[in-house]
Amino acid sequence: MKIDKLSFCFLIIIFFTTSILNCSIDKKTTSNKKIEIKVNLNKQKKIKLSSFVDSIAYVPLETTENCLIGNIDKIRILNYLIFILDKRQNKIFIFNTSGNFQYSICHIGRGPGEYLSISDFCIDPDMKHIIIADHLTRRFIFYDLKGKFQFTKESRYINKFCEFYKNTIIYYSDNYILDKYNLHLFNIGSGKNSNYLSINPALKDFQSGDGCQFYFNYRNQLLFKEALGQEIYRINNNDPEEYLSIDFGGKNMPENYFKENIPLSDQLYDLNKGRYAFHVTNFLELKEIIYFTFDYNFSQYSCIYNKGNTLSEYGYITNDIDFTPFGNPMFSDGSSIFSFIDAPEFLSVIDQIKEHNDNTKIEVLKLIKISKSINISCNPILIKYLTK
Repeated sequence: MKIDKLSFCFLIIIFFTTSILNCSIDKKTTSNKKIEIKVNLNKQKKIKLSSFVDSIAYVPLETTENCLIGNIDKIRILNYLIFILDKRQNKIFIFNTSGNFQYSICHIGRGPGEYLSISDFCIDPDMKHIIIADHLTRRFIFYDLKGKFQFTKESRYINKFCEFYKNTIIYYSDNYILDKYNLHLFNIGSGKNSNYLSINPALKDFQSGDGCQFYFNYRNQLLFKEALGQEIYRINNNDPEEYLSIDFGGKNMPENYFKENIPLSDQLYDLNKGRYAFHVTNFLELKEIIYFTFDYNFSQYSCIYNKGNTLSEYGYITNDIDFTPFGNPMFSDGSSIFSFIDAPEFLSVIDQIKEHNDNTKIEVLKLIKISKSINISCNPILIKYLTK
């Protein structure tokens, strides 16, 4: 059969259009499939940092009388600004990405624009709002990106941890004894609250600390996990859905492990005796890997899951790039992992590196240069790990 040029071009267009649509459908199907990570605790390894990190950058945070950081509890980066929560001082410090101090938010009190205690904060990138969660007054206080007060919203429930996603504040009660649910979704526009994840009576008033976590993955999807859970939820259309699970095989903590008639402290201590792996935290999902830590037999381990071959390895991470210690990650922008190191520790580490390594190596020379610009009283140094 003879086909003219116009018909041939039309067939080619149909072919490529159909192929693209099929690829899109396949990708969508794959992305909706629940991820299952299996961790074999019989195969502990020494994980080289260079296996998933390409380069490391250090940003010393400026130190003045107006910006002395006591503790770093949370880091967020937006519009070339670094936001650092210091719960010890009830402050949020703002630096630019070069480490220069810009301003801080510290408005303690009961009046307009004031708070009693910062339990957490989040950022609305569209309206450019910094949102502070005050668990003592059950309020969310809104500021602009220059720290100027805008307005206040009542949260109704205790808000120990929070994150912003699509005009909604998602917050966590942390097993507060008077609440029935842990996870709450508050729509800023309508004022509607939706509640999820019933509180386990055996965990009433168990304070999870850093175990509960909200975070954005490389696709800018909001994920969430509870402190002692191994399920990762994705907030989809303002509803949580199961997104990922972590399987430690025979070391999984039983679903009904916690009992109301046994002291909670005894049960938590018993977890650490090597019977179970638990307390998954520091969870980050990048394009090629998933990173998290967990507790097992009185130790904390790192785990790297490779999406390409669906294999995971766990152990301790050794920095074979510039030999500084790899700290627990606190934030990811999708391509890089961010952590920090205190100035005294950094200076001590540099002394050891100079003594035991080649001081002409470019990476070591960079560290030595930074060490000459700081002292033990300086603010922490932000570390940026660019992943492969």
